Order: sequence, then structure tokens, then C-alpha cells
Amino acid sequence: MNLDSSEEVNIDWPEDRNKTNTELIYNYTEKIFDSIRINVASLNTRLGVTIGFSGLMLRFSLDLPDSFPTSQVLKILSCLLVCSASVLALTGFLTKPTGEYASAKQLLDENYYRPEEMIRLQIIRGWNTGIQGLMNLQQQKNLYLNYAVKALATASLCFGLNIVLDSIYG
Repeated sequence: MNLDSSEEVNIDWPEDRNKTNTELIYNYTEKIFDSIRINVASLNTRLGVTIGFSGLMLRFSLDLPDSFPTSQVLKILSCLLVCSASVLALTGFLTKPTGEYASAKQLLDENYYRPEEMIRLQIIRGWNTGIQGLMNLQQQKNLYLNYAVKALATASLCFGLNIVLDSIYG
């Protein structure tokens, strides 16, 4: 069925036109909020693993051979990249405000006798700003994690190249 603006659409409205979809919107918003919050927690875990792996890789990079100038450069480059990955991952842990939420005390004090729908709307509005803040935080953490992983990958290439060159020429 193709609808254009000239066609009239017949909708069977419920008899109670005052009924709203507040509960549906509330549940939907809650699921989005929880999903993004879980994703941010997962990013924190991955950033922590990246930091741990960087420390381990730094330890191995320090033991790389440096018997000729090229291997010295690769060793230094590998160490610098691993340190950069650590700094990037640590920067991903910086905190940012993610929105304002109504506290349980505030809801009790100010809204105890208000209709449930009004309270749900207030909570939805708070979650809405929180979702925006969490999405921004999620994007920032993704960015730092991606750069840290790229630095570690490049350090791994330098690490491997150093070992190969030392095996051939060392």
C-alpha cells in the first residue's frame, strides 16, 4: 500500500484517547540505556586488557636484540608504540559526565503523589540526556581503543621484523 499525502488514512483510535504510550517508551528507553551502559563497561574491560597486554609487550620489547642500527631503531620504535598504546588506553578511562538523573530521594520527595505516568516521563527525560552522554563516552572509548590496538599492531610488526632481521643478519 503506497501512501501519499493526498490519501486519507483511516485509523481505529482507541476509545480512550487520553491513553498514552509512556510505559512503552519507558521500557524502550530503559533497554537502550542498559545496552549502551553494558557496551561502555565492555569497552572498559577491553581497555584494561589492552593496558595489560601493553605492559607485557613492553617487557618483551625491552629484551629485543639491538646489535645493529636497524634493530636499535625497531626496538625503540616498538617500545614507543607500546607506550603510546598504554597512554591511549589509559586516556580511554578518563571520566566524563553522562547526564543528569533524578535521584530516588528526589523522586520520592517531589513526586510521591504525582501520577505514575508523570514520574515515568521525568525518568525518561533523564535517561534521554544520559543516553546522549553515554553514546558520546562510548564513541570516545571506541576511538581510544582503536588507536591503541593500531599502535600495538604496529609495535608487533616492528617486534617481529626485529627478530627476523636479527635471525638473518645477527
